[in-house]
Amino acid sequence: MLSLRADIPRILFMKKHSLFIILFSFAILFFLWQVIFMRAGFVYGDYSDQFYPWSFLYSNALKNFTLPYWIKFIQSGFPLMAEGQIGGFYPFNILMYFLMP
Repeated sequence: MLSLRADIPRILFMKKHSLFIILFSFAILFFLWQVIFMRAGFVYGDYSDQFYPWSFLYSNALKNFTLPYWIKFIQSGFPLMAEGQIGGFYPFNILMYFLMP
């Protein structure tokens, strides 16, 4: 009987907010159904045009035990280590880019 008394506030809380939970879940499913069911993804725009090539070049340079200060493959040259979005000197990034394929 004590467990039933302890669960009463939780049941009242769920009843009070159940409409919001249902509507919010429906809204997420409605707008993101392609992502949820793996029909699409967020890999477009800057990610595919900019960040993926930078990550690929940074990873290859680290696997060759060099730091990519200047990349000659992007336009007339590009200072990849000066770009802050790649996180070139962050220790966790160095480890992950070195270890991951």
